[in-house]
Amino acid sequence: MASNSIDFLKIILRGTLQWPRLNQTYRYNPAIKKSEACAPTAMGASWSVSIEMPKAQAKEIYDQAVAHYNACRQRNTTLPKFETVFGMSKNDPDFLEAKLRYFIGCSLVVILAGTIFTILYSLVFVTQPLGESSENDRKFFELLTPIASFIVGALGGVMAAGNNRNRGSNDEPPAPL
Repeated sequence: MASNSIDFLKIILRGTLQWPRLNQTYRYNPAIKKSEACAPTAMGASWSVSIEMPKAQAKEIYDQAVAHYNACRQRNTTLPKFETVFGMSKNDPDFLEAKLRYFIGCSLVVILAGTIFTILYSLVFVTQPLGESSENDRKFFELLTPIASFIVGALGGVMAAGNNRNRGSNDEPPAPL
């Protein structure tokens, strides 16, 4: 039994602990949409902690858990087949940020393409008075010009922005050129 707890401590020390709830039991309260302290005998009460670690380490620990469970299953044949680790998530923050930037970029491109299509349609297929454009068309273009400029600028900003989360960790000033 002692070796299992030592192995557990080794696993915990290899990752980053998040949201530890080990001082007492907690349960999720849907009325206030957050966890709250409760008695250990209450329905849904549990101790919990999340561990964040790189995918390679998580895969190694997952394989160890499967091997340990299968060894226990050989001793106790009533155990069901190992399926998954509860709460194991494969999405890391960098991947989710990349997906969000992709979605925002695609949305802005669709809006910009719709704006350009609307402008071109109104120029080509709508009958204009001879000599100059109608007052409504001038106001329409005055409205669409800043919108299109904003979308192009926002699209450039979203696409040019990098992941600056880890770049600010170095407090030393840059070396002179």
